[in-house]
Amino acid sequence: MDFLNQSLNLSTLPECQTRITDAVSKVLELDPSIRLGVAEENDMNGVACTTCGKALSANTKVVCKACRRVYYCSRECRRSDSCNLNGDDSHGHSATVCNLLRLCQIDEKVEEALLLDKSSSKKPPVINKSITKEEREASEHRISSEFESYPATLSNIIMNAPCFIPILEKFTHSLKHQKQMEHHEKHSLTIHIIGASEEAELWRDYDAKQFTGCDDVYDGYLSAFSDLASTLKELRKIHLIFVGPNCKCKEKYVERTFDEDYSDFDGDNNGRKRKRQHDQCKLIIEAYDSAYDTNFLSSSSNLAAEKHSQKHSQKHSQKHSRKISISKPDVAVFFNPGFTCPDYSWLEALDLCKKFSGIPFFVTTNTEMEAMADMQYLHQKGYIDSLPRSVSDIISDGIGDHDIDSIEYSNEVMFFGENPNAGLRVRQSGNMANDLFVKNRWVFGGTFASSSTIDRETIRSSGKATKESKASQITASKDKSIGKKKKKNSALM
Repeated sequence: MDFLNQSLNLSTLPECQTRITDAVSKVLELDPSIRLGVAEENDMNGVACTTCGKALSANTKVVCKACRRVYYCSRECRRSDSCNLNGDDSHGHSATVCNLLRLCQIDEKVEEALLLDKSSSKKPPVINKSITKEEREASEHRISSEFESYPATLSNIIMNAPCFIPILEKFTHSLKHQKQMEHHEKHSLTIHIIGASEEAELWRDYDAKQFTGCDDVYDGYLSAFSDLASTLKELRKIHLIFVGPNCKCKEKYVERTFDEDYSDFDGDNNGRKRKRQHDQCKLIIEAYDSAYDTNFLSSSSNLAAEKHSQKHSQKHSQKHSRKISISKPDVAVFFNPGFTCPDYSWLEALDLCKKFSGIPFFVTTNTEMEAMADMQYLHQKGYIDSLPRSVSDIISDGIGDHDIDSIEYSNEVMFFGENPNAGLRVRQSGNMANDLFVKNRWVFGGTFASSSTIDRETIRSSGKATKESKASQITASKDKSIGKKKKKNSALM
């Protein structure tokens, strides 16, 4: 988060700044879906005053004059939220939060102008005149960094986290004596990105070249995995399978080749580096608009196999089509899943991952509070056997030293920390106006527990309890406590 330090003299992002007064707490208990001071396109339906929780209408709204993103019922409530009346400068609409929300406003305007408008002619995007050239350039950099965080996080965490070492080791030695493995398994690293969407992991609506310099999102992943492909000499294929109900990409199958020059020389070719075609590693990306469950994994719609079968006769293709199935994962990845959000269930996806017995995984979250809740959820439901040592003390006792500036790897398989590959773009919460977050900012991972029967009745009971206590969540880790301070913020998913 270097830009925070350079621009605002901040070393970290102030997450979860909304003050939860007694009045606001009562409103949240009655209606956890209420939006505290957040209006969508001047729509005040379901919007309440940030300070007191009073319902707002088009005639009663008062907005912050500086950022114009936080709404109140009166000037008194606005003044109370903006200044340090209660001697608490860690919450509320402080000057720091206001400045960051101003950046949110700029980023949204720049992003809107640079979105690909397929119905319009190719004209230069019109940026709001109130935004300077310097502000626009800085905004484009923040936006691009958010896109790039997905492939960068995916490749770097897999290369460096301890739980992935056993998976990668099989590609570091000669495979001649590994007769027990199937041929495709020897050479292929299969990664399932579960719950993927076209707006996030696959950048569907955005001009990738405008933002990132890549020709498209697939070149972004190709670039991110180039170090892994060059390091693991026995690796021939990196297979990324994106699957999720919102993964509606037009290009369902993409194949790229890593352009790698090898260090050996050909004396008959003037000493120039030569490429050995059979040693080149390929990147294969598949996208499935589907839920992640047993039916998906046993599906006969494997796009890679279909692509390969096109080279053969139609009779050959029909003969073998029923034998095709999705490749089982070597690694499972969840970007910002929100396991504790009661609006949808991850049980089938997590059950399937657990059947693979010990498969390594990692999860990113937008806030530290959300990461803690997700880890606690996975542990309580038996999907993971243990928690990182720095987390277990906090969750069990409500206290602990949890000021982590970067990922701390230890001898433990589980890890947790701030993601060094997160982007720079700060976003505003969708239902608490002063709350801020950065996508993929926190990351944890390890291995799934061994497959065993899961107590469905316990899960249903705990799910009901979670829904009934939706307004209660672990507070920000800076408070080092667990309490009923904030409701689950589904907008962070």
